[in-house]
Amino acid sequence: MPAALNLVDRKAFTLRLRFLTLLLAVMAILAGCNSSEPGGAQTPVTPDAGTANIEVRHILERAVPTSVDSFRFTGTDANGNIVFGPETRTKIATILLTGVPTQTRGFRIEYLSAGTVVGTFRTEVVLEPGQTFVIDNPDWVDTNTGNAATQLQFQAQPSVLAPGDTFSLQVAALDLNGNPTDSTVAIALSGPNLDGTLTRNAVDGVATFDGLSFTTAGTFQLGASSEGLTPATSNPITVTSAPQPTTLVFRAQPADAQTFLNAVTVQVVDQFGNPFAFSGPITIALGTNPSGASLQGAQVVDTVTGEATFSNLTITRPGTGFTLIASAPGLTPATSAPFNITQGVFAKADFSLVVPAGVGLASTVDGGDFNGDGRTDAIPPAIGSRSSPRPPTAITRAPSCPSAVSCGPTLRTSTATAGPTSCR
Repeated sequence: MPAALNLVDRKAFTLRLRFLTLLLAVMAILAGCNSSEPGGAQTPVTPDAGTANIEVRHILERAVPTSVDSFRFTGTDANGNIVFGPETRTKIATILLTGVPTQTRGFRIEYLSAGTVVGTFRTEVVLEPGQTFVIDNPDWVDTNTGNAATQLQFQAQPSVLAPGDTFSLQVAALDLNGNPTDSTVAIALSGPNLDGTLTRNAVDGVATFDGLSFTTAGTFQLGASSEGLTPATSNPITVTSAPQPTTLVFRAQPADAQTFLNAVTVQVVDQFGNPFAFSGPITIALGTNPSGASLQGAQVVDTVTGEATFSNLTITRPGTGFTLIASAPGLTPATSAPFNITQGVFAKADFSLVVPAGVGLASTVDGGDFNGDGRTDAIPPAIGSRSSPRPPTAITRAPSCPSAVSCGPTLRTSTATAGPTSCR
């Protein structure tokens, strides 16, 4: 640097030099950003999600006020963020919107009169890149009267009833997009065999019908209507038939026993399995009978409020797997659970044979069926006194047997006389 430069010139020269150095550095950075060579800085690019078209046809078909002079269109994504518009178009019958992002999920049309929104329409859209989504004949909600009701919908209703059961249901007046309204319109119900007050005014957009009933059984659908609104049809309501006695069931089953059964109870029920206050006789009998036994005791009992109790039943022979069958006219019979009998019924009277000493009996005494096997059991000949669990039915002895046969107090007494014939 020349020595002649004064201090002021030297400072100015230094500032210029620094400026040139900074300028060159900035240019180098910009060149690197635009470079495609490896290591060069890259500007991030958001990939294009694609666009589609939305065509709105017959936009004037509905009762749009003549004051409407234009429409404003807005698209939102799934999170409610605006991704298209707002875009305003003058009033014509068909409008084509291009360049609508495919992430658009909600689409709104605003009806404008001198820049003031007087009506709206909302819908959901699914857009494919390069394709055209068509909205035909859109309806609209008059913003001057709030969200005006356009349709009815059943909201609360029963599904199963019995004849005469009272029930309630609700019908809502909704706007075009299915949203609640504050409508107070009169709503009428209709349906076969339906009793009750069938016309109600909506309160905050909902009409409540209570005290309703059906008079007959069947499956029905109700209708709801209101002047100027789209009517609604309910889901099917099934009205069951009136309770009727149909079936017998064992409420107290027979249990295993030696001879005498526990108290057995049979109940009459309706078609729904509920106890029914049936009045009439119920008969009980053996069903499965593994040993050919007999049932003894009171086998026909009148019901008390639909229930019959059999309290003195016995089985004459032992066996495994007995069942009882209960029946009544016009009702489905019932079969009990299996049970076992270990002994069976037989007479339990004591008796004695009294034969003088030295006199023998030539044959045996018929004592009856003691072990329940269906065969007659014999008492062997006896001298003196002998006890047996059952009295003999016949006594046979040899000739010349003066003696006496003495039976217990509840049985017969026979006196045998000597002679060539038998003593009975």
